[in-house]
Amino acid sequence: EEFDVDYAHTDMLLINEEKQPLGYWQSQQMTKFGLNEFFFRIGTPYNNPSMIIKRRILDGRRFDEMLKIGTDTDMVCQFATNSRGIHVPYPLLMYRIHSANLTKTQNYVDLFTHVIKYLNTRGVEELCPELEWGIETQHHSNYVKALAIIALALGRRGMQRESVKLLQQARSNAVTQDNICFVETMDNIIQGNYRLALLSLLEIRERTHVEENYLGEVYALLGDIDLAMKHFISALRRNPKYLDALNNLKGVGAARDLHPVDRNLIKFLRR
Repeated sequence: EEFDVDYAHTDMLLINEEKQPLGYWQSQQMTKFGLNEFFFRIGTPYNNPSMIIKRRILDGRRFDEMLKIGTDTDMVCQFATNSRGIHVPYPLLMYRIHSANLTKTQNYVDLFTHVIKYLNTRGVEELCPELEWGIETQHHSNYVKALAIIALALGRRGMQRESVKLLQQARSNAVTQDNICFVETMDNIIQGNYRLALLSLLEIRERTHVEENYLGEVYALLGDIDLAMKHFISALRRNPKYLDALNNLKGVGAARDLHPVDRNLIKFLRR
């Protein structure tokens, strides 16, 4: 029963046209809880070419032939959140990188249409589960925060058009001073104005685990790793299931010293 899974995925070794190693792409075991956020914030959490999928999972599903990029990720999005997968932590696939990769030559629309399609099929509650949607009095405020959080994620992915639209929508719906400050914080982070982002965050009177997390992010971006860590821990004390704060703790730890348990990953690094 332990291996009763719907799909499996592995790590990959990247090689060039002469079969020389270029890099190592490591995946990880994912839970359904974090898949939605990962898909829209970063992309596919899997090395898609390495996936082995049971036929019954794909029954009735079709690749979107209108997409020029991301057809495989679009398909994975259709089944992964409702299926069970397992990660095999070995490079069981050699993936050849050609000199003229498709993704290097596409325009903005081609690059991001599959991401927009994904966002259009999910509600803000599903994309931002860290917000307390069950509290009715906070629903409008959370909606504004969600728009700003999604705008930040898309801005970081290079989707500036959608990011600007969402920020404008968030501003037009913000009615409290705290919400206005939160939207300005996200905008300033996108623009790289981290000190202004910090000032906006510090003006928020009622800070939740979400604001604590972004305080940590801003301090980390300003180079204060110790203070950043305190705010990430504060966010997790308020909400232990907050994935952003957990991932940010990983980030500040790696910023000081990346020490993988699997020493094979660094055995041949030149120091």
